[in-house]
Amino acid sequence: MYQVNDVIVYGNNEVCKIETIDIPDFIETTEKYYYLRPLSNPASILYVKTTNTQKPMRNILSKENAEDLLSELPTIEALYNQNDKVREKEFRDIIRSCDCKQLLQMLKGILLEKKQKETTGKKLSLNDEQNFHKVESCLANEFSEIFHISVEQAKKQIKLAM
Repeated sequence: MYQVNDVIVYGNNEVCKIETIDIPDFIETTEKYYYLRPLSNPASILYVKTTNTQKPMRNILSKENAEDLLSELPTIEALYNQNDKVREKEFRDIIRSCDCKQLLQMLKGILLEKKQKETTGKKLSLNDEQNFHKVESCLANEFSEIFHISVEQAKKQIKLAM
């Protein structure tokens, strides 16, 4: 169970601080909920059952783990299946897993494919473009909190590490 003031990743990319663990007064229940404040939108609160199994929740990476992942990034295998349907399923599973290493592999694979297509005057597919932005946002939100930098700086740091 998480504690008040823990910073976690909820769902695919929502970095949140646990404000309170309590029973909401607007729901008739005896079940406790996490009151999550998204760091990207501090005006809102997400109410999530402490027994939640629908969306993944995990602690954000430690600074050391994040630094290790960034330093390994040049040698990490890129993920990009040339079969559109297989690639979409793989990417969907990776995004749901919220595993930072796999997200970085996916981001690297899409970036390499983008560079290759640009040499022939082509563009990424719409799905690849959307997946790229989802993954980039997910990683940048988490890394910005870990390193206490802006989301834009985190995006640059990830790209420079490649």
